[in-house]
Amino acid sequence: MHRWLLPASKLGIEALRLETDATLPEPGPGEVRLRVRAVSLNYRDLFVLDGAPGWRPDADLVPLADASGEVDALGEGVEGWAIGDAAVTLYSRGWIDGTPPLDLTFGLGAGGEQGVLAEYIVLPATRIARAPAGLDWAEAATLPCAGLTAWSAVFDGKPVGPGTRLMAPGTGGVALFALLLARAAGAEVFGTSSSEAKRARLREMGVAEVIDHRAVPDWGDDVFRRLGGVDKVIDPIGEINRAMAALRPGGEIAVMGLMSQDGPPNPMYFMARTLTIRGTLVGSAAAYERLRAFIEEHGIRPPVGARFAFEDAAKAYAAQREGVFGKVVIEVAP
Repeated sequence: MHRWLLPASKLGIEALRLETDATLPEPGPGEVRLRVRAVSLNYRDLFVLDGAPGWRPDADLVPLADASGEVDALGEGVEGWAIGDAAVTLYSRGWIDGTPPLDLTFGLGAGGEQGVLAEYIVLPATRIARAPAGLDWAEAATLPCAGLTAWSAVFDGKPVGPGTRLMAPGTGGVALFALLLARAAGAEVFGTSSSEAKRARLREMGVAEVIDHRAVPDWGDDVFRRLGGVDKVIDPIGEINRAMAALRPGGEIAVMGLMSQDGPPNPMYFMARTLTIRGTLVGSAAAYERLRAFIEEHGIRPPVGARFAFEDAAKAYAAQREGVFGKVVIEVAP
């Protein structure tokens, strides 16, 4: 079996090592083996790659968290799954529904949990979920982190729908998923990009207006002044003051990015407009099932921006660091 490893003693893309003779794992009681078909990258995977505190263990690590594939073998006592079922991994261990448990980890492929960048993986049966019908393997692999994070951001707290407005800056996976989900729910959506080509892509997706944030750095004030503001901002990149400036009174920011890129939060926006700032942390297994049903109902196609072969994992990491329009995916098997 082939798998990729990040040695404990080395950092960066150059440290990635392809192991070609790994032992095929066997599922124990309550476990399933997944023949991995595709794996997607997230921004958090760069934290693991670079050895950010808490993200890398003191042992060799199979990286990455999000995979799709076929159930290949069943351990004793597993019910509800059959050989050949299409599945995706679940990002968070032990989060079934409701609020996250206090002992929530960094997810698969980080901290003390082995990841999914391998031809076969073994997980507890509770750590996988059914892939949506109608998606290819690469599309399905984008759901466990970025897709579910966007779902939680859009529909938890103050959900959007007809008659509401949502803004999602940037063109990463979470932002694009948020725009697709909110628009499918009937909301008017707005975005930002400094690239004319990417702005054109956003308009093709049905984004009502796309702002060049390089030409208009104070895009939040601009949105409020010209358009009357929005009801929710998805903030995956840490622009909380611009996000607050864009909100109508009573609006909400769903935060999952760093909060320091445009300075500490300005309390005047927060208080004067009675805003809500809500943390967003991927989502539960039950939330994933709601996302899956919504994708199937509305025919949503996840935003895959680049596809790489399994042996080109290093190139996939480089693309993730550079930034593409949509999700970076490694296709493990045909």
